[in-house]
Formats: sequence, structure tokens, C-alpha cells
Amino acid sequence: MELTETNDQLDRYVNLASHDLQEPLRKIMIFSDRLMGRGNITDDADKTIVGKIEDAAQRMSGLVKGLLEYSRVAHHGELFERTDLNNIVDEILIDFELLIEEKGTKIAVDTLPEIEAVPLQMGQMLNNLIGNALKFTKKDVVPEIQITSRPFPKNKIAEFPALSSELSYTELIVHDNGIGFNPKYQEQIFMIFQRLRQSLEHKGSGIGLSLVKKIVENHHGAIFTVSKEGKGAAFHVILPVEQPR
Repeated sequence: MELTETNDQLDRYVNLASHDLQEPLRKIMIFSDRLMGRGNITDDADKTIVGKIEDAAQRMSGLVKGLLEYSRVAHHGELFERTDLNNIVDEILIDFELLIEEKGTKIAVDTLPEIEAVPLQMGQMLNNLIGNALKFTKKDVVPEIQITSRPFPKNKIAEFPALSSELSYTELIVHDNGIGFNPKYQEQIFMIFQRLRQSLEHKGSGIGLSLVKKIVENHHGAIFTVSKEGKGAAFHVILPVEQPR
């Protein structure tokens, strides 16, 4: 009971802090935009500085939003329901439609299962995994993303401490042919604020994959990656077909 109250207080604090931080950030972005738009700044060096201010404010705003999302999934026990993952992926691909078209991305999606889950959290999880695959693409290579599923073998359940031999599981795989990453970082990438690549070309808050892992944990599942630098990445998500009672 005491832990629940502490978590509730933490949630309220994160919500208040997030809203309090968003307002000054919003003003910074508005005023920076006005300075640039009115032609008050003509010197190229000054334009660069204001542009960096805008970029920093936008990044901070993204971090605050990411923290808020992470807090919401970290402590809230939500109701599970039968969830058709096909519908969720269809909606996400509609959201990414312009980016998919812009990059000429080829996407192949298997028929996915229905599982007992929190639909909103499944949407967050798959949105981050598909978004990452679209973000970390290679130059001069047509991006390809495959989303597949299969029953997870019973004889492999013991390899993952979070899984139970009494449950049946499905394995979702989001595979891409993008830039990949060194296998030695396969645990680090799920840690909050950890980013393996700092560049203008591949921006990110360092929260997305930690959010994915938290959602998988909320659903009593497991996640692992298979990747090589320059050879693409595959994220394997193992989830119960039905939640433990």
C-alpha cells in the first residue's frame, strides 16, 4: 500500500513537472521562430545560434514527453483485453505513411496474432520499434522492414527468467536492413537516456527503447536483439498469449 502511494505521488510529480517544463520550452520555440521569421536576424552566425536554440528546445521538449510516457507505463496497472496486433500495426503504418513514401521503404507484415494485452501500450511499443527501423536506415540502400510472428518454442522458455513454463507465448520480430549496432550494446540500448549514435542524421531521446522494454515487462514478457553494425537489426519481443492469472 505504501509503495502504491509513493508511485502515485511520483506520477503526480512527473505530470506536474512535465507540464511546468513544457510551457517555457514552448515560449522559447515560439520566440525563436518569431526572431527568424521577422527578418530581425540577418547575420549567418546569429541565425546558426538561434537555430541551435530551437533544436535544443525541441529536443528538451521531446525528453520531457518521453519521461511522461515512461512514468505512465512504469507504474500504472491497466486492464488487459484481447488485442488484435494486425489492427495496431495497420494504424501505425498509416501514421508513418509519409515517411515510408519519402524513403521508399518496403514493408512486409505477416498475419499477426491476437493476444491479451493493453492496446495503448502495444501501440506505443510497436510505434517505437517500427519508428526506429524507419529512422536508422542506410544511405543509398532501399529500406526494408519485416514484421513477423511465430509461436515461441516451449523448450526455450527456460532461457528467459521472466517467462513461465505454464504459459504459451508468441514471438514478434521487427527486422530491418538499416545501420544496425554492435552486439556488445544489446543490453545498453534498453537503458533510459542511452543513445549509441549522436548525430544530426539520427536524432532520438534515448527513451524509446527503454519504454519498449518497460511495456514488455508490464506484459510479463521478454525482449532481445540480434544485430551487427551495418547489417541491420532484429528486435524479438516474446509476449504471453494470455496474461498470468
